[in-house]
Amino acid sequence: MSIFTSNANRTVSSLTLSIFILIAAPILQGAAFAKKTKSRIPDITITRAVKGELASDQAVSAHLIDVRTNDGIVELSGSIDNLLARDRAVKLAQAIRGVRAVVNRIEVYPVVRADSDIRVDIVTALAEDPATDSYEIRVDVEDGKAVLSGNVESWAEKQLCASVTKGILGVNELKNNIKVSFTPNRKDHEIKAEIERRLELDPHVTEGLLEVAVKDG
Repeated sequence: MSIFTSNANRTVSSLTLSIFILIAAPILQGAAFAKKTKSRIPDITITRAVKGELASDQAVSAHLIDVRTNDGIVELSGSIDNLLARDRAVKLAQAIRGVRAVVNRIEVYPVVRADSDIRVDIVTALAEDPATDSYEIRVDVEDGKAVLSGNVESWAEKQLCASVTKGILGVNELKNNIKVSFTPNRKDHEIKAEIERRLELDPHVTEGLLEVAVKDG
């Protein structure tokens, strides 16, 4: 008789535990979801922040770009006239707190210009930029597609040459064939110019608040 009673008690205990788990699990899951949702920045707040950053950046035509946010994923759409502005818009959006990813649907419709005029502007821009003026970069342009070749001393300089080229009106595509040949003893003014240019292009940094000095590397 005691054996049957013991088995019955075990059955009741197991049933009680199962019922508790069935009731408690959704409650605990709901609490975790509520905490996660509460800590996440609202989409409307992210959208406003992205629009604000785009509007305050001189390199981006903010009025031509639409911003939408869904569950922390930002979608950029619209049309602009140069590659640099598109890249800049994406970097600015990625820098906003709460952004989980950026979907880039911005289309580039560059101004139609003669290849010879585009090439002259690229060569001039590279020569006038303090971070790229000391390098001999070959520039070729065909149907708005720019091709860069030559040698620089760091990966950052290669990217700077690309950024300068993307900002030229009429460039609809860029192929960067520049090779990196590291030189251990670089001049201080070259290092300084490169650092300042990189800070200027970085949306995470307010470069106007920083001063750069280089001595003996």
